[in-house]
Amino acid sequence: MRILATGASGMVGSYLPDSVEKTDKETLDVTKMYFAVKKDIVIHLAAETDVDLCEIEPWRAYKTNVFGTYNVVDYAKCKVIYISTAQSPVTVYGRTKRIGEQIVRDLCSRYLIIRAGWMFGGGRERDKKFVGMVIKNKDKPFKAVSDLYGCPTYAKDLVDFIMNNLHLKGTLNFCNGVASRYEIAKYINPKTMPVSSANFPASARRQDELMQDFICPRPWQEAIDDYLKEWE
Repeated sequence: MRILATGASGMVGSYLPDSVEKTDKETLDVTKMYFAVKKDIVIHLAAETDVDLCEIEPWRAYKTNVFGTYNVVDYAKCKVIYISTAQSPVTVYGRTKRIGEQIVRDLCSRYLIIRAGWMFGGGRERDKKFVGMVIKNKDKPFKAVSDLYGCPTYAKDLVDFIMNNLHLKGTLNFCNGVASRYEIAKYINPKTMPVSSANFPASARRQDELMQDFICPRPWQEAIDDYLKEWE
């Protein structure tokens, strides 16, 4: 089985096995593709994921998440596994990822769309998101939002699921359960204090990001325990 992954230099791509051909923006810029990708499966990870940047400069989101996805589907001519988001389309990022989903459905005869939640993973080098920030400050007083809930998703569990279920098709939801950022941070750092989301104004609108009927490989607490070992 010949498998190629786009955008594989990030958090999710770090867990892909060596059997997968990993590309990044330098080796395969999805916004500039001009040759056939002769593979059996393409795992499409390349995306503009900075939610606030997408609001400020929406062209970046549309260029990568929409046009880039169109390129992948158009040139790949094979099964596409598309990693999407649990976020509803109230933000530029959410809208572009949902448009990407529709492109995959409309133009791909074989596809698997996986909607994932708040992603964590990648270790010290790659985790620039919330969980990585908490771990880096786990011995200091910390504040985290307690009034918004989402679906934490361990990138390693996501990759394991993908590699063990390459035959699946359609659209599914995948995560390690439901929690607030405060609950996650408190589990890692007992010094965490709850605060309202109003204390963290941002360019992109924040709201609950929940999924129904999701596949849950294990509770997020177990996933966090496993992930913390990467930081030892």
